[in-house]
Amino acid sequence: MTDKQKLIEWNLPQSFAEVVFGRKVKPDKTLHYGEASSYRFNITEDVGSGFIEIINITEGLSVLILNCRANRSYSYQIKNSNWMRLNFSLEHEVTVNFGAKKVLDDSIPVWRLINPQDKISTYEMPANARSVWVTVAFTEEFLSNFLQNSALLNSYPIKYLLSKKAKGAIFKELPLDHQLSLIASNLLSINVHDALHLPYALAKVNELMALSIERILLSDKEPLIPIKLRPCDEAAIKLAHEIILKNLAKVPPLKELCLMVGMNRNKLHYGFKYLFNMSLTQLVNEERLNSAYNLLVNSNLPLTDIAYEVGFRHQSSFSTRFKKKYGFSPKQLRIRAQSRTF
Repeated sequence: MTDKQKLIEWNLPQSFAEVVFGRKVKPDKTLHYGEASSYRFNITEDVGSGFIEIINITEGLSVLILNCRANRSYSYQIKNSNWMRLNFSLEHEVTVNFGAKKVLDDSIPVWRLINPQDKISTYEMPANARSVWVTVAFTEEFLSNFLQNSALLNSYPIKYLLSKKAKGAIFKELPLDHQLSLIASNLLSINVHDALHLPYALAKVNELMALSIERILLSDKEPLIPIKLRPCDEAAIKLAHEIILKNLAKVPPLKELCLMVGMNRNKLHYGFKYLFNMSLTQLVNEERLNSAYNLLVNSNLPLTDIAYEVGFRHQSSFSTRFKKKYGFSPKQLRIRAQSRTF
């Protein structure tokens, strides 16, 4: 069951951890460096696995580093106030409603610039979904100081980003290239002495900010070049599709799937988007539901067994997604199939 929605504010870092844990928790590790502070929460087995780290760097700049899987589904809202975000998503299965009719339901490795214009964002995450991402949240004042009142502040993309007159949320989605992906990955796996942890993180965040702004400026001047797939790449992606179809009950982890077909994560994700017009995660869900449909119609297996056989660990999640796709529940389809009225 989805928990009652909780409201999160960027200046209350522990509220992020409280959403996942479902209760107030103390950080497993706290670090300080000048005015910066880091709070790390290790996810316990009763909740899931992985970790959450929140870094408050300075007034107007915070970073959320998340690599976790939760046993249960949950829903929460973020009160954005005057905070903007750079979100680097390496692996993500979540539905986000940014308001202004902008709904995101994707998991390909991308990064996004978001200025919600003081709107509340609503997040829905299913059970057992893995989330791996880095979010840099900052205020308009911080961005102005970061750019040191340079000519960039008068460039159209930056002026538009800071515009208070724009109707609805400002949302820009760009490919997560190798350089940005590497920096985000470095933040997700910082492996230095505790005394160097925050100085290292601060350096990487500055890199992300600078390179992201550069990408934003370039994207308005020239079209983005999509990843080019060679015949051998297409063959590898089709092989990955076959592996998924044969292992719907337990699809190999992304890292293992990449090794099995000999392709890096970014190219595999974009390749799925190119060949199948959907992300890898979306395709897995589609194939699971298609397989479940066939089993419901052509077998006498109990609904619970079908859910497990196609890879759903919770029947409630299976029923919800099935009804969303087909417009009727698995039970209703089984009744129609038995009476041959569908």
